Amino acid sequence: MGAPLTSADTGDSPPARADAAQRTDAPAQGDGSPAHGDSGAAAANSTTDKPTLRTQARRLRSASLTADEGGKRLSLTVARRIAASAEFQAATIVLTYLAFGSEVDLESLHKEHRGARPGSGAKRFAVPLTHAPDSQLTFHLLEGADLLMSRSGFREPLAAAPRVSLSDVDLVLVPGLAFDVKGTRLGYGKGFYDRFLAQLESVDPGVPTVGVTIDALVFEALPSDPHDVPVSHLVTESRFWRIER
Repeated sequence: MGAPLTSADTGDSPPARADAAQRTDAPAQGDGSPAHGDSGAAAANSTTDKPTLRTQARRLRSASLTADEGGKRLSLTVARRIAASAEFQAATIVLTYLAFGSEVDLESLHKEHRGARPGSGAKRFAVPLTHAPDSQLTFHLLEGADLLMSRSGFREPLAAAPRVSLSDVDLVLVPGLAFDVKGTRLGYGKGFYDRFLAQLESVDPGVPTVGVTIDALVFEALPSDPHDVPVSHLVTESRFWRIER
């Protein structure tokens, strides 16, 4: 398949404690900032280069979203936050993802809510297929789809699976290495979601886009480029919230 949607996480290293990604004891400040329990949002210098931040974020995420029961419970809690949100409950077609490495795993959400029965409250989930030559994403229905393991080690649907039109989308669940309190996303460096979010905004800017992460990876500020499209909402294990612009 070509360039991967995500980068592999080793999960072997403890969290980096560099100045650019240390935790703070005060709640995050600014519009739309969440109350992250007692620890606050992570502090990051928006001038720190993205490769450095990606390394720090991978280590923090791998230390939190471990393969043991603790990591599974964390993913389950995030999934339940999504399921309880008004945005999810109002949606029928939901663009989601299949977790790779130490990403928040939404499999429990997919299993509990997928289906196509009209009026049942069930969702039709679609997952991404990467197109490496131009770093594009298309989304294909998960229900009944055959999945293949890419050479990079993550699962994606065959191109033959029914494709979802952007004009039919009700909600998007967006993976990422980290986010800041204004919705800026730290991606994996391949540009797939940058292009996709820009395309979606041009079709329907009102579709909720939800950055799926954990409290430890919500930063006060992240570097951004002019082409970056922020997400409209964030969800962690402690909260689901809309970002005020």
